Amino acid sequence: MFEYYTLLRQREQKPVIPIALVFYPGREGIAVEEYEEIVFGQRILTFRYLRISLPLLPAEEYARAESVLGAGLACAMRLPRDRDARGLFTAGARRRSNRPGRRRAGQGL
Repeated sequence: MFEYYTLLRQREQKPVIPIALVFYPGREGIAVEEYEEIVFGQRILTFRYLRISLPLLPAEEYARAESVLGAGLACAMRLPRDRDARGLFTAGARRRSNRPGRRRAGQGL
């Protein structure tokens, strides 16, 4: 993660927010992780980044969001046991596609 961060930071010459999206359950849904380099007993580098463990996040909250990215990632998140996944995702997609100013399939550019 640190190497990707430094390469991207050097290439773009802009600040970068390091985020790791993981598809396995971690300790928490969203947490700050650290990478350290220690040489001869001295800490010479501490790198912090966000780790987002998708299976621990509630899919319902993100599937209903306006963000297409959040709704797309919701398929890897935790579903409530009493909910039908198809209904949850189709209702959110229908709402996002009916927003004003959104082109429908078949409409010209």
